[in-house]
Amino acid sequence: MVAPMRLLLLSLGTCAVGLAAAPQASACPEVLLPIATADPVVRGATWKAALDHHRAGRFGPACATFRGTARRLEQDATKLFRPAAGRTVKNATIRRWLERYVTANPPSVTIVGDRFSFPVPVLWAWADCACRTGAPLEADLALRRLARVHRGGALSLTRALVAVRVGALDRALRLVGKAPPDPFLTPYIEALVAVAQKRPADAQDKLLRARLSADTPERRAAVDRVAATIPGSPR
Repeated sequence: MVAPMRLLLLSLGTCAVGLAAAPQASACPEVLLPIATADPVVRGATWKAALDHHRAGRFGPACATFRGTARRLEQDATKLFRPAAGRTVKNATIRRWLERYVTANPPSVTIVGDRFSFPVPVLWAWADCACRTGAPLEADLALRRLARVHRGGALSLTRALVAVRVGALDRALRLVGKAPPDPFLTPYIEALVAVAQKRPADAQDKLLRARLSADTPERRAAVDRVAATIPGSPR
């Protein structure tokens, strides 16, 4: 058992994100986050503090707690599966760690293929708070990891929105094209791409379509912010 698990846990280091949030805000309130509050992971001890911060709208502390928890899990895995030269770890110690975090109900760490990742609600919330605190690269990484275990139009459109934030416009359009049309997000993201590509007429047309389906105050405010960047766009 130890050898395969050793190979799996060597990849846990890719899960801990050390990107600090940028000082400026770059919120992503346009996405209605599909976190299932009934998911047992939400009540699990490992991620509870981070998820509680996120649910309360404390996005800065939430991101810091997500990073800290991931870093701690990475450090644990390194000590267990990549010990310092001359040190060995008992199988019983490894088994206890796996039972606590991987095979527990709910699990705090999940196995995806030949590597470890984190539960779906954790990755959704981490991406959301990263985007809202001006760390789109961190959000992009969390969503890429989420895409290994989760599918659906909501994820594709969220990834497309974040791709615009990091300047990956072609990828954003590909993701939009793969997702079922959403009356708000599809034209909104296409408008953002058009703005970035300096196509104001196209941007204005897409944004007008998005405005018709802006069904929350945050979405309407997001449309207004984009409109303010387009010459001649109605406010």
